[in-house]
Amino acid sequence: MLPWAAWPLAMMASLPNWFDGRNWFGYFTNSKITAADYFARQSNLEKPKSAMKQWGGTVGGPIVRNKAHFFFSLERITESPNRSFNYASRPDLNFSTVENREAWNEMVRVDHQINANNTWAIRYLGESSPQIPIIAPRTTQGTTRGPAGTASFTDETDLDQTIVGTHTTVLGNARVNTLGASATLEHWYHGSTCWRGQGGEKVADQSKCPPTLYQLSFFTQQSPEAAGPTDRNYQLQDVYSWFTRGNHEFKVGTTYHYTILRRNVQTHMNGGFFFNTDQPFDPANPRAYPERFTLRVGGPFDLNMHSHTIEAFGQDKWRISPRATVSLGVRYDLEVTPADENGNPLFNSPSNYPVDKNNLSPRLGFTYGLDSAGKSVMRGGYGLFYGRTLLGTVESFFAVQSLAGRSKCYSHRTVSTPDHRGEQFPTDPALVNGPVINRSYIDALYPPGTLLRNTGEVTVDSPDRKQPYTHQILSATSVSWLRRCPSPPTTSG
Repeated sequence: MLPWAAWPLAMMASLPNWFDGRNWFGYFTNSKITAADYFARQSNLEKPKSAMKQWGGTVGGPIVRNKAHFFFSLERITESPNRSFNYASRPDLNFSTVENREAWNEMVRVDHQINANNTWAIRYLGESSPQIPIIAPRTTQGTTRGPAGTASFTDETDLDQTIVGTHTTVLGNARVNTLGASATLEHWYHGSTCWRGQGGEKVADQSKCPPTLYQLSFFTQQSPEAAGPTDRNYQLQDVYSWFTRGNHEFKVGTTYHYTILRRNVQTHMNGGFFFNTDQPFDPANPRAYPERFTLRVGGPFDLNMHSHTIEAFGQDKWRISPRATVSLGVRYDLEVTPADENGNPLFNSPSNYPVDKNNLSPRLGFTYGLDSAGKSVMRGGYGLFYGRTLLGTVESFFAVQSLAGRSKCYSHRTVSTPDHRGEQFPTDPALVNGPVINRSYIDALYPPGTLLRNTGEVTVDSPDRKQPYTHQILSATSVSWLRRCPSPPTTSG
């Protein structure tokens, strides 16, 4: 990083004793300064009223002079990009419109020095981003998302929040303890306008929405999407540092994470019919009938997963001589992710989920000055580093099981019917009604509580699952060519 690139960081690291709210900005544009897009011109469609607005700023200053300070940042974004769709086989469905995207981004920081030995700080970072509607083109089952009418559009809201608090205590002249706590939340809520309009995830039911009609070039009537993942992480950390006179700097610490993943997926619970034409359904025309039908049966995929992670480390930075320094350390990682292995033939008991307990990783590093001025330094090190088990990977063990239908764990199932060709009407009970779901027939095939065999891809957990790890070796020599670097500005009050 160049010296002047660090100046904004230095300014934030040393909050002033005066109020400063001068850093505000704004950017605005609308459709008056943009041209109609190519597809809108080709079909003689109305020019979409696209727009973009972005504004925000920062303010900060003392709460109590020389003791407590605050900093606040706000950014607001609203944009409406144009979207135009043309369908050569169905020009009556051509349309142009705009998406609506919004975001509120805010950051709050408070620092307080209680006395000479105790300080605390708190940080909050958040983003709220509704996108209503979403109509970006996309390929699904060989068809293109589209046509006119908001029923086939989707909505999305994304909420991200992080809060971090720290308390630092100086224990004498050579010891420092820092205690920290944090929480992170991410909630992504995406689905059809029908599902999203039913009053929230806890009461919304995608099966109450009309089925999706997959034509050759587009799909219409309803989007099949309906999902509401929620991720939470809570963390506690304590780090103790002890600086001995002359040669050693000791540091020990521990961290505990508690992570929660919730998945509620109702995609395709409304069903979908696949057609070999772009023309509207005509009950008197056998070629207008659907050829295939798909439906999620057994209920939604509903998963609640939690994980415990414990980390502990100790290290010593030992200055052997004015030129030589050696760093020795060790770290231990433990992850416990309870999982129900019921139905997995590799486990003797559903509660015998794998836990990797031997993740002990040594660390070694050194530096050596090649000259008395300290301009040339040789450094090196070795470390064993353990990665994290991605909970998204563990989630797949339950999303695509060999058998599904148990409470709180369902898999996507497809009801496929033989293609009918020529001039004959379909005879399969799932298709004889045209684009209308034969619920009584489907319920008879898959009564509640039935275990459903997965005839497609299956993912299973393994008793030998371990945390990923890597060995890293570092060797380098650095030479300083600059005699003096410019110093960043400092503030005082």
